[in-house]
Amino acid sequence: MSEPKPSWSGEERRHGYTVLTTRMDVIHNDVTDIKSALKELTAAITKLALIEERQTKTSQSLDKIETRISRLEHQIPIYTATAKWVDRGVVALVAGAVVFIAKKVGLM
Repeated sequence: MSEPKPSWSGEERRHGYTVLTTRMDVIHNDVTDIKSALKELTAAITKLALIEERQTKTSQSLDKIETRISRLEHQIPIYTATAKWVDRGVVALVAGAVVFIAKKVGLM
């Protein structure tokens, strides 16, 4: 046996269509809002990816700089000792030149 179909009057049908149309409009607006939010999220994620890439490159550059500074710091004692000997040599040469000039001039 088949179930009897409800008999709706014209007014009930119009009211049903109005309710259905209103609900579909609400869903349509919600979907539109969701699409807009997804676009904003996509833009934000893209910006975050770019920032992360820049941060990674910056970190790599800082690692290289740190390695170079470390090597230079290990060479400082060598350069300090060399500079000390160069200073002593220059002082000895100047002193020798002064003594030589003093002897030539007759001061000594």
